[in-house]
Amino acid sequence: MKESSHLGFLVPNSILRVNQFSKTRRFILDNMNLWKIIDEGSPFEDVTLEMVSLFCDVSDSSLRKQVEIESRRPGYEQTNRIDQNVLKSGRVISIYHDHIFSKILDRGKRNLLIASRGRDIPKEHVSKVKSRNFSIPYITSGRSVRRYHILQQHQSYTDDWFKRDRKMRESFESELLVATKNYPYPRCVIKPPGMIHGGGIVKIIPLLENADIRSLGLILNSHLVRYICQRYLTNYSQLTTCLNTGIMEDLPIVVPSHRSVFSTLFDIISELNSNSINQQLIECKQFLESLSNALVYELYFNDKHILQDTLVGEIDEKGLNRETVDEICEILQREDISMAIERIMGDAIVKEIETRLNLE
Repeated sequence: MKESSHLGFLVPNSILRVNQFSKTRRFILDNMNLWKIIDEGSPFEDVTLEMVSLFCDVSDSSLRKQVEIESRRPGYEQTNRIDQNVLKSGRVISIYHDHIFSKILDRGKRNLLIASRGRDIPKEHVSKVKSRNFSIPYITSGRSVRRYHILQQHQSYTDDWFKRDRKMRESFESELLVATKNYPYPRCVIKPPGMIHGGGIVKIIPLLENADIRSLGLILNSHLVRYICQRYLTNYSQLTTCLNTGIMEDLPIVVPSHRSVFSTLFDIISELNSNSINQQLIECKQFLESLSNALVYELYFNDKHILQDTLVGEIDEKGLNRETVDEICEILQREDISMAIERIMGDAIVKEIETRLNLE
């Protein structure tokens, strides 16, 4: 290329995030003077692909510290500039990086989680109906896993064929944190022993010592993590995104100091989602969801974790986890706890995130 020349690529937007393109991303960032990225959305009517345009030149890359970003995606139109070192810092090229994500990255740590896809069982060994021969629950459809619960109407059953596969035996024998594979953000539930997860489901594997999968599950099911995944890790992609292609590795995680608060709430909300409940418990579930979202926002954005510390006294010291669900809700709906939730949700950054989520 001549010194005055420019090179442009129009490529699928998956090049920005999927593991199989990691070397391509690294080559472009390290060896080509990338000066502009355009999120084209879905520019072609007859092509079911979302695209990005990448522009490079042969000038001295050390003189250009920032990359121009333009979004033509309907509903997300904007222009921005992002430091090249920021784009190089993660596995995913996050073209919607902003002050909020900078704050999240300052507090959280990447590369603490991976997602591993389940194994498929041959269809002759699977039945939609439970019977004497097909008696082992098998969740393989992405629709079977929701936040905090498994939908039995989308659950299948298998025979003992799985015993010949070590990974499937491990799944059958283990309690695991699992999520829908083809989704832009985690929908997590605890898979109990005696059940097998298949190809449409991923196992969330923590890479930190003494990890508590329930406290992680509460964080992953939060509004904040949904926002991080949709805006920063998938760049608002509307087509198929898979949790096991790099998203989970690049998700910044903040580990709570009092994990029992998060894990206890995870179990209570899971119980409420697993059973038919009356109007009073529906309101209880809504309150606990608000409480859990506030806890995660506080964890990521506040220096002092007042709400978390308050709940420790109820859960650890008073043995809250031994109460019934309706008793727990009555205890937690105290004025000081409600005021703490309101204070957290009234924060400017939190309000900005919640507003954007409500518009999507």
